[in-house]
Amino acid sequence: MAQVLRELKCQRIHLQTGSYEGNNSSSEIPEIQTNKFQYTSDIGQFIAESDLVISHAGAGTCIEVLEQSKPLIVVVNDSLMHNHQTELAEKLASENVLISCTPSTLCRTLRQFNLNKLKKYEKGDPNNFIRELDKLVGFV
Repeated sequence: MAQVLRELKCQRIHLQTGSYEGNNSSSEIPEIQTNKFQYTSDIGQFIAESDLVISHAGAGTCIEVLEQSKPLIVVVNDSLMHNHQTELAEKLASENVLISCTPSTLCRTLRQFNLNKLKKYEKGDPNNFIRELDKLVGFV
């Protein structure tokens, strides 16, 4: 991974590790400024400052990144059974608003990443559901 980041001329990484207690030195790359933290109540600030976000495929994270019009690569844990994140990632990737990969394909995905292939995320209208439900139950 470090070699790919160097190839892409990455200069800075904000790395939210959650509760992961891995070896801190293993993620240090001398040429790249690394800001590592477990949690922040304002992840939106880091998203806003980013040129590219690499994340898990949690619905809240995907929407927050896409609403800020930031390019997004989601990494789906393909070893989990009944993984709802896979369904979300596949759907959003099929709409070309993000790129989906697995941990084993992340390096290849980064090397092949083409920002021009992504479409702008268009926020849906929640009232569409209400209108359809009204029709279904006969209110309209």
